Amino acid sequence: PYIVASPLLVQSIPQWKQSGVLGLQSVILYSLPELDGAIDTCVLGGLVGDKIALIPERVRKMTSRVNGWMNLRRTPPSERKITIMVYG
Repeated sequence: PYIVASPLLVQSIPQWKQSGVLGLQSVILYSLPELDGAIDTCVLGGLVGDKIALIPERVRKMTSRVNGWMNLRRTPPSERKITIMVYG
């Protein structure tokens, strides 16, 4: 699977915690990767002043998600469960 794990490059961590992913940042993090086939995205950090900082719990969350995808690959097809979500 194509997974996007990225820090916010145009948004601060406090701003993200207060308002979520905003405008241009959502295009960079979600829309463009989805057009390329990304199936999972995760914010790993963001700006603190003029530096990019990672948030340890977000890195742990992404690690857990990647492990889940790897475990799914090892699960026999007859035991896999899928959900199809349609939104628009």
